[in-house]
Amino acid sequence: MNNLTKSELDALLCKYGAREEYYKLELLDYYGSKKCDLHLKNGTINVYNDKVIKRYATLEFTEDDRVDYLNDKLRVCMGIRINKALKWYSLGVFLMLTPIVEDGICYANCYDEVISVQQDKLDSPKLFLKGTNYGEVLRYFLISCGITKINIQATDLVLTADVVCDYTKNKAEWFNYFAEQINYTSLMTDANGWFVSKKYVEPSPLNVTNTYKDNEMSIILGTPRKKMDYYNIPNVITRIVSHPQLGMLSSTYTNTDPTSIFSIQRRHGKKIVDVDTVDNIANQTELDNLVRKLAFNAVQVEQEVTFETLNMPTHTVNDILDLRHKDLRGIFVEQSYSITLKAGAKMQHVCKRLVRLE
Repeated sequence: MNNLTKSELDALLCKYGAREEYYKLELLDYYGSKKCDLHLKNGTINVYNDKVIKRYATLEFTEDDRVDYLNDKLRVCMGIRINKALKWYSLGVFLMLTPIVEDGICYANCYDEVISVQQDKLDSPKLFLKGTNYGEVLRYFLISCGITKINIQATDLVLTADVVCDYTKNKAEWFNYFAEQINYTSLMTDANGWFVSKKYVEPSPLNVTNTYKDNEMSIILGTPRKKMDYYNIPNVITRIVSHPQLGMLSSTYTNTDPTSIFSIQRRHGKKIVDVDTVDNIANQTELDNLVRKLAFNAVQVEQEVTFETLNMPTHTVNDILDLRHKDLRGIFVEQSYSITLKAGAKMQHVCKRLVRLE
């Protein structure tokens, strides 16, 4: 909620006791230009941070002759009345798969546009020469799919050897293969349909994006549900890569933090070891960063919680939440959420308690 104005925040959090919310479905052409509004009848949106395609929607709308089911896109928007005006927030841009029209109603299973990258493959080998900037490589796999709305964080890192790509991976897999080498996030689309990848930043209380308080402005509904899973969590993680230019590289993270319930000390000397190879990496620093990220993710299982709020339009993948509920307090990382496109509906959040890595 950091980017919201005070008036937006007050309206969303029901400061004045209630709020007016609306939903609409926009029909976009192949290039993303709006064609018209459709009559939305029902729908849900689900977002998962651990899937290749992160945004899914199930939508029902009145059949319309203007819809080109093969090439058009759908944008779902949520509106909140703020100071007598409607403020619209995009909840995602989707492609329609397997639409079914029955009795004048279209039922469409929809996916975000990453599916168009996932479905595409190279029809001939592609050579990237040593010295090619990683950002150029990442953009290639999007531009070659006809994508123009690209937001990839700039990098100075370059390939240290020639790389040949072929049809054995789809273009989304190739993109994520190279993104991992420089410790970038996997490919995703934002709520406005831009393709995004950026340097991974370890979650911390310093980058909280949403705060929910159990007070007069609270919109936390019901009692949060907690789930703990302590089994088989590694406390030693090693990754090894045979680098064509730098030789054999390895990196190990050992959890010796006495405050961590998964550490070697807290397990009375017991080691649970996770060793694997990495196909390629940019350099030793990025290998160290990768191993630290794996170690961080490994310990984020101490407590999983599920709670509900009213629909909040500003959430995205891997949001950092500050929860201040009488039954649940702390910093959490959002794993998934589900929105029902109906005024007054509940939004379900699945989060994991943030466990700091020393």
